[in-house]
Amino acid sequence: MASYNTTSSYNRTYEKKDLNNIHSSMLSNFPNLAISSPSIVGTQALTGNITSIRVTNTSFHATLDVSKFDAESLKVTVVDSSIVVEASHGEKEDTYGTIEASFKRRFPLPKAVPAESVQSQLTADGMLTIDAKAPEPKLEGARPIQIKVINTSEQQK
Repeated sequence: MASYNTTSSYNRTYEKKDLNNIHSSMLSNFPNLAISSPSIVGTQALTGNITSIRVTNTSFHATLDVSKFDAESLKVTVVDSSIVVEASHGEKEDTYGTIEASFKRRFPLPKAVPAESVQSQLTADGMLTIDAKAPEPKLEGARPIQIKVINTSEQQK
């Protein structure tokens, strides 16, 4: 059975140095790539990043950055009381090679907001804004009645 000294700093130092060499040699193939932590690089810019969202009981407002997608590939629909935003693009070249991307994001509509009120607009710089509002409540009970003023001096003639 093999054994080794776990208290020796030599083994840990050598292992760390060896891992750094492997990491450096892997990154040398991609000179423009900088990774600060182990994570997926650049996914937010490709998936309809939400730049702002505001939801109340009677309104919905969201802004998404969809600048990586053409206007023709964007689709906003209402399905089962949810707003669905979809986009995709075919293979495109980028800094690291090629990429093909698509996303589908679903937002639940507030209960008081009808599907017919959903509106969207796309700016030239690729910002998609989606708005929806509940209808204004109708006043119940007393309502003001306009009083028409008649000139009495004209009636006496």
